[in-house]
Amino acid sequence: MSERDDLLVRIKKSFPAEPWSGRAAPHECPQCSALSLQLDGRAWTDLDGAELDELDVVLPLLSPEAFRSLVPAWLHHAVMDPDRPAAGYLIVHLEGGEHAPGLSRAQRDVVRAVVRFVLANNIWGDDDEGNRRALAAVESLW
Repeated sequence: MSERDDLLVRIKKSFPAEPWSGRAAPHECPQCSALSLQLDGRAWTDLDGAELDELDVVLPLLSPEAFRSLVPAWLHHAVMDPDRPAAGYLIVHLEGGEHAPGLSRAQRDVVRAVVRFVLANNIWGDDDEGNRRALAAVESLW
């Protein structure tokens, strides 16, 4: 099994694909209300890469529960294509570690493994200083 395939299996095992129900983005503003409506009733497996690319700034807006339920979509699509915009948005958000406490140890292990894979396989690769800084931040906070 390839590293990519192994990561995809680990994502599926660690994050159940259950429909999200409720207000995904708890802040009261038009953008958060629209986002909550867009994500309500959907499992992470329902979100495709093109849609995630359009949801460029939403990860910080998600409640801890919505993040835990939906972040596997970003993880999955980042593994499938480390150069897609959604992969970049994911890495930038994960560098802050804000949502790390809401995930189990096994889920955090998957997050770190996905980040290592994405940063090793994106256009810049392992030798890029920005990738090395991002990896160090994720490794220390997740």
